[in-house]
Amino acid sequence: LRGGVLRRSVLGWRRAALMTNYDGGASWQEAGPTASPAVMGTAVTALGTGGSALFDQTRAVEVELLNDAMWLESRSDEALLSGANLAVLGEELIQFGVAKPIGDRRLRLSRLLRGRRGTEWAAAAHASGEAFTLLDARSLAVIEPPLSVLGGEVLLSATGLGDPASVIASRTLTGEAVR
Repeated sequence: LRGGVLRRSVLGWRRAALMTNYDGGASWQEAGPTASPAVMGTAVTALGTGGSALFDQTRAVEVELLNDAMWLESRSDEALLSGANLAVLGEELIQFGVAKPIGDRRLRLSRLLRGRRGTEWAAAAHASGEAFTLLDARSLAVIEPPLSVLGGEVLLSATGLGDPASVIASRTLTGEAVR
């Protein structure tokens, strides 16, 4: 975000067609297109263990965004309590009140709300190099797998125009999103 508007001209971003599979690759179903580009990066430092009951005012994490078109902004406590600046860091959902630029594409995130939406269990398992993604409704493609596949593996295929091959990702469907 820069000046309150998500910059859509993210370098190299092209939409892709999504397909899902719940039976080990035997049959695929269309899942629609990808959404707008997300603000993504990696953690440069490891976020220390923290609780989820109060604002964490002692710990911070430094992130490096993928390119210069991406940006993060600070938000007020009121905005945070309304859901602003929700991000996934590793497996933990966090919110950050302060996004302080510290270098090219690097920001120090602090004034944190930790373990959001039931991810307290992931608050002690951080490492440098883990993925960071700002969760914004405009950049999320919603895929609703059938509840009958909970505990099984879901495959997601993304194929962009002109791509030589599909990119396929797999994940065990644990039901975290249902909770």
